[in-house]
Amino acid sequence: QPAPPPPSPPPPLPRIIRHDATTSTHDLYIPRPPTPKPVRPETRDAGTTTAGLPKKPLCVT
Repeated sequence: QPAPPPPSPPPPLPRIIRHDATTSTHDLYIPRPPTPKPVRPETRDAGTTTAGLPKKPLCVT
């Protein structure tokens, strides 16, 4: 005996989906105010590195 076809999923509710898309992920669609990107400690600390040493070329380890 053939197995019964799987129950068809309920039809999507555009009103509910649209409501969720504009509420739960609302901040994703709104352009956030430009926040300063996390700069490297070498550039953020004027003249000092993370270890507090004098400013030196980044190639120096």
